[in-house]
Amino acid sequence: MIFGDDEDDDLDGFAYSLFQRRIGSEDEVYTMKGELKSLHEKIDQLILASKVSTSEAYSKAIVQSTIERVTKEHTANASTLSKVVSESSDVCKTVTKKVNKLIADTTEFMEDYKNTYNANTVIVNKAIQNAGTMFQTEKVNIVELRKAFQSDHDAFQSSIA
Repeated sequence: MIFGDDEDDDLDGFAYSLFQRRIGSEDEVYTMKGELKSLHEKIDQLILASKVSTSEAYSKAIVQSTIERVTKEHTANASTLSKVVSESSDVCKTVTKKVNKLIADTTEFMEDYKNTYNANTVIVNKAIQNAGTMFQTEKVNIVELRKAFQSDHDAFQSSIA
């Protein structure tokens, strides 16, 4: 169609896109007004057909297929959920075993530490008492030695004078 050309009456081929949708691939897709109208008409026809349908068998078939589809999806979801719960349970059991082993190892370490600490405390306290007794004995000996030196010094001083 060339603008200004009155001979071309085919205006159906010319459409302006007012509506735009985005798809996951970020490509732009233009929807024509006519396409939307057609879609709406088809949906309206389906709704009208379901309302006006007098065939009970047709309605039952639709309900039955819907129920079957929902049941299949529910079964698939339940199976997936059961698998996830089972895997989660296995992970929890494994972690529980590891934590229990860690607690047992820590308890054993703390018991060993406590026993070693208590044994070392007894040994160190005895060593300190022995050192205290030894230093007390040495102090008494030094005091006696000092007295002896003092008396010798006094005797020496008296002999010189």
